[in-house]
Amino acid sequence: MKGIKQKQISDLGKGINVFTVARGTMIADNEVMDGWNCWSVGKNSIAKRPGVVKFATISGVDQIDGLGTYYDGGTRKLLAMAGGTLYDISDGTATAVPGDVSGTDDVWTPKLRTDFVQAGGKLFISNGTDTLRYYDGTKVYTQSNGVIGKYMVYYKYCLWICGNPDSANQTRLYRSGSDDKIGDFTYDASTNPLATSVYVSKDDGQILKG
Repeated sequence: MKGIKQKQISDLGKGINVFTVARGTMIADNEVMDGWNCWSVGKNSIAKRPGVVKFATISGVDQIDGLGTYYDGGTRKLLAMAGGTLYDISDGTATAVPGDVSGTDDVWTPKLRTDFVQAGGKLFISNGTDTLRYYDGTKVYTQSNGVIGKYMVYYKYCLWICGNPDSANQTRLYRSGSDDKIGDFTYDASTNPLATSVYVSKDDGQILKG
């Protein structure tokens, strides 16, 4: 295009300078005022930014509420929660995941942010409203003795959950048992001694948010 000069830059060590743009004469030779479709890949090095491509489409929904991954040996699954239904989109085609009890285990409240955490051979699914469930690579099951929460993490062989919507439990942190009791939050001195809960409060009136 007429009037545009191109210059090849071999050293962009200072990257993008957004502080002295108004004083363009102060932009050094190894920095730029703006950069499009490029990113830093190392010291003094830039590369063309990779693009994106549509992987899968879930018909009849207008948003994805959560993504989760399931691994078991050579089995790898990519799951998406949308419109109150869990879909397997591993191959780019959206297929609804069946529930052990159809119409119960496979139905969620739509448009709720959904959290996924794999613990052992189970991928736990929680959204802060519906009962805790898990995916075993084939179906979805309701977790026995589960608790409702928004945020989960797998730590020291146990599943931890917080974000219970009940006003009396909004600052409560739950820990499940381990091994075959992962996801079971009911304490038993002999069969599930690790299951417990504690109120995490700083007397500031704030609920747990992750």
